[in-house]
Amino acid sequence: MPEWWTHFFDEDDYALFLGEPVSPERTRSEAKGIASLVGLQDGNWVLDVGCGTGRHCVAFQEIGIRATELDLSAQMLANALKADSVRPGGPRHFICRGSALSIPFLAGVFDAVTFLYTSFGFCEHEADNTTWLAEMRRVLRPSGQCVIDLANRFREPFTQHTVRHAGSRSLVIDKCLDIERGRVRVRWRVYTGRLCDRDVSLHWRAYTPWELAATMGRAGLVSHHVSMATTTAHRSRRTRQG
Repeated sequence: MPEWWTHFFDEDDYALFLGEPVSPERTRSEAKGIASLVGLQDGNWVLDVGCGTGRHCVAFQEIGIRATELDLSAQMLANALKADSVRPGGPRHFICRGSALSIPFLAGVFDAVTFLYTSFGFCEHEADNTTWLAEMRRVLRPSGQCVIDLANRFREPFTQHTVRHAGSRSLVIDKCLDIERGRVRVRWRVYTGRLCDRDVSLHWRAYTPWELAATMGRAGLVSHHVSMATTTAHRSRRTRQG
């Protein structure tokens, strides 16, 4: 049975209930912060894995960094293409559909790889999460670095109940932290009136810093910086082979 993340983001209710869009100003600030963190320069090339609608790639391009979007969701990439079509100057970066488990690029292509908006840790089996990181490492240049934004176990609430409304439809989110397995578990229910249209169970890893460092080590990455803020940026350097 396919894992939830392989199809969840293609459903229209995800975009409907995602909440207020992130402002361009915040996105630009994040892109500039990442560029500063890993020392990106004009003309460097970034791969944004799990890019969604590609907002960070647009921001990277604005500061002179070439960017490529990679996402498994056809709907998310369609939204990215639609946004590009009305942007002054048209598309300025590459868009590619593919899985982080097998990134469809040659080895040693990118100066940096980003995995943002808590997109890492979705896989049920830790070996697959390690494969995601190993694939990121493979496509990095020898001096390349990656930035990962992921769930922080120390800042996750034990339980959380949220209700959102969009016209006649409602979304009920029940979230809890499974401490024993180190996973965030979410029940996502969409209603039209009183009728439940969709009931989905989601889950992802919430790492401790030392658990993440161990997973990265198995993938051949070396940890350089960990931020313990709500959004965690983790900078890594590709280890040289040989």
